[in-house]
Amino acid sequence: AGGRRAAAARGRAAEAAAEVYGFDPEFLEAVAFYESTYNTKAENGGCWGLMQVAPRWHYDRMERLGYTKEQLWEAGPNMMVAADYLRELYDRHGDLNWALMYYNGDSRADDYLKGQAKASGYARQCQELADELRIKHGKL
Repeated sequence: AGGRRAAAARGRAAEAAAEVYGFDPEFLEAVAFYESTYNTKAENGGCWGLMQVAPRWHYDRMERLGYTKEQLWEAGPNMMVAADYLRELYDRHGDLNWALMYYNGDSRADDYLKGQAKASGYARQCQELADELRIKHGKL
């Protein structure tokens, strides 16, 4: 039952963040899978939770959105902060591969934008999984 509850909470978080930031929930769930394998308690290199948000880099964003760093361990706030950042990145260049590469800390993101590098495996995998989830949910 705990796994189902976690999946339901993740789904609700993805739906809410998708509605606010104009992504689809399948995209946000795919990023969560590749960031933390859906683990709200994941921690790596100062990045926390489902979407691996780094509180030290996103303090102003969290404050603007009304979240504390302790709330990053919850699916909803973590997904909302991450979706806000992903929207900001996407809006910079209108390129989802670049946004995903930059989000993931890929040093080749700007080279990709200049046509000097291919989209990263991470960016491609996130988009492929999002498509698989869309098919599963009857959206494709």
